[in-house]
Amino acid sequence: MSLVIAKAHKGKIYIVGDTALTYHNNPGANPFVSGCLKQYRVNERLAVAFAGDTAGFRDACSDIFASTDSSEIIEVARKAQKKGHEFDLLVAEVGNDNITFLKAGVVSEGSSGFIGDSEAFGVFQKHSHAVV
Repeated sequence: MSLVIAKAHKGKIYIVGDTALTYHNNPGANPFVSGCLKQYRVNERLAVAFAGDTAGFRDACSDIFASTDSSEIIEVARKAQKKGHEFDLLVAEVGNDNITFLKAGVVSEGSSGFIGDSEAFGVFQKHSHAVV
């Protein structure tokens, strides 16, 4: 179960994500020794984050990191998904007030959102809006 949350606010973009990898054969894997980064700086203007199939994302990385704008990254990810790689992606670009999300082949934009597990996002929302 992965969860990466992003928000654009006052010209800045904030991205927070877990590092745990889901292993079907080892559900108790420690994310500190068996995890991975899910957020990457592509260049001085672009950042991406992924949730889902790590191997599929790795296969697309060289093309993603060679991209020069959000639309190019999304096209690379769509091609990877057409090859059967299952991962969601978010792309943040300096100067853009919206974040681009690619979930299950559908592209959307918004000032905030998430990729990954919707149930985990629901729990996050519940706790982040709880009155203390």
